[in-house]
This record gives sequence, structure tokens and C-alpha cells, in this order.
Amino acid sequence: KKSFSYQSPLSQIQKMEENKGLAAAFSLLRRLPPYKVRQNIAAIVNLREDLQDEIMQRVEQPFEMEKDPKTGQEFFATEFNRDADSFRSPYSNEYVPEIEDPELPPEPVRNFELMA
Repeated sequence: KKSFSYQSPLSQIQKMEENKGLAAAFSLLRRLPPYKVRQNIAAIVNLREDLQDEIMQRVEQPFEMEKDPKTGQEFFATEFNRDADSFRSPYSNEYVPEIEDPELPPEPVRNFELMA
């Protein structure tokens, strides 16, 4: 037995508009230079902030490198070591740039990270 949930016409229109905006954003990103993907995403999100989460989840972006100021070693800045606009270095376990009250991995995870 299928269940039916009612959506008001206004919410249906809003969803259609969001889908149009998302389709337009992806269409633009396909046509713009791929080496400027970060700048292009930032420009689109500047126009339509409501699309940010969806775009960030679906669009692959190139890896960026950060330099650990304590050790001088470079590391990948990815979603896996990100907290806000900072990235945690696996070498010093500190965030670049520094943030207040950082999210650090539990000790067993950190020990495994150091062994790798």
C-alpha cells in the first residue's frame, strides 16, 4: 500500500524552482573551464546560497595542498580533515589556519594515523 503525502502548491513550486536553479548551475559548471571549478562554484553560490550543499556534494573538486607550519610538510586539504574553513594536518594534528575548539580524532584513530 502506497502512502501519499500532500505538498502544498507553493512548496511544489519552490521545489521546481530549486531544481531549475540546480540544473542551471550544473549546466554552467559543465561549460566553464574545469581548472576554475572552485571560483565558478563560489560565484554560483554567491548568487544562490540555497544551492551550496547540493553543489558541494555533487561536484568533484581538485585536491588542494596545505603546508603544516610546524613541520613544513605538505598535506591534502579535503573534506575528511576539514573543520569550517580549516584543515587538520596529519603531521602535527593542528589546524591550518588555527581555529578555536578544534575537532580532533580520538586517540586510537590518531595512533593509527601516526603508524601509517
